[in-house]
Amino acid sequence: MGISPQGLKRMARAYDRVTSLTAFAEALTRTRRLCKSAIDEYDAVHRRRQPAPQAACWKRGDLCFVIPPRKPKKLAPFLRGPLKLTGPGESPNTYLLKDLVSGSVTLIHQERMIAAKGIDDQTALAMAATDHDEYEVEAIVDHDLSSKPPQILIRWKGFEPSEDSWEPLNAANRQLRVIDEYLASLPAEERRKLSKKL
Repeated sequence: MGISPQGLKRMARAYDRVTSLTAFAEALTRTRRLCKSAIDEYDAVHRRRQPAPQAACWKRGDLCFVIPPRKPKKLAPFLRGPLKLTGPGESPNTYLLKDLVSGSVTLIHQERMIAAKGIDDQTALAMAATDHDEYEVEAIVDHDLSSKPPQILIRWKGFEPSEDSWEPLNAANRQLRVIDEYLASLPAEERRKLSKKL
């Protein structure tokens, strides 16, 4: 409900005709009542559009996304995660969330948490790795023992063969599951040489 232009004109004319303080006070009271009624109507409409606040029903092991505390930069993801709930925090309505990639635990208020429904742990781990700019290894395609340090050619899951990259054979790469598959595919002599470097 609002005040129409004709209503405003009538009110302006009424103010012009006010001759006594009493009449002015009555006009002011009517105006305040109209304004309050317009504000109440606006609030009622606004409340109808807002979702009802939901009671916290988080359980240990639930997956959720987290809204950043500040507006993210233009190219940054709007949500972080998914993260796994490890337990309640010290303050009310706070929870301890574990980053699936780094393993770090962070205290987050429930207002910043959004449930990640229908996501299994394997999918959540892949999503979290992508969020950290980490990529999943599909296969090892080749190796080069003559370079210093020795290198392996990695095919990244979801990328084209032209985007394969040479990576150093370091402690992190030695832990890849696909190393075993690659070793099994090599002739015995090559397998022995590469196994020595591992």
